[in-house]
Amino acid sequence: DQVFPDRVGEIYHLAYHPGQRWYYAPAMTPDEVLLIKGYDSLADGRARFTPHGAFDLPDTPADAPPRESIEVRTLVVIEH
Repeated sequence: DQVFPDRVGEIYHLAYHPGQRWYYAPAMTPDEVLLIKGYDSLADGRARFTPHGAFDLPDTPADAPPRESIEVRTLVVIEH
């Protein structure tokens, strides 16, 4: 558990599995967006949680601008 003054949350840890697929998007431009579904309430076999991360690129020039990431949480409710 991750205990905060006003709530208790959780953190998920990952373990390697040979069936995992990892994607790298090296040629994105400033006008492109990468959307990662972080959670799905349906428990029908599709991915419900999506881990994501970052890594250092070994050939990055020393004067390259720092990378930026913005996380936005959006709630979508679909009624049938």
